[in-house]
Amino acid sequence: MEVVQLLLQGLSDKQVGRRLGISDQTARTHRSHLLRKVGASNVCALLYEAISEGWLLLPASTQSSASLSANSRFIPAVPTQASIPPPAARRPDRKERK
Repeated sequence: MEVVQLLLQGLSDKQVGRRLGISDQTARTHRSHLLRKVGASNVCALLYEAISEGWLLLPASTQSSASLSANSRFIPAVPTQASIPPPAARRPDRKERK
């Protein structure tokens, strides 16, 4: 859990390795194993799972007493389908332009 806690603080694999006294490759391997174990595709998904399952608490600096109480769970805002803009229209190829 030390690796996850350090990732939550925004540290890179190299910084995690230095803090724990291990190589950056070992830190990367730990991160990879955690991602696989949780079934997460990236570090953000891993951290979301760790926080939502109660394995980790958010750092005090990111919590405001007005927005989060001590007993509430952190739930990030998820964009709804209506709030996602449609993809930009595809530009025609040069041959098609006139």
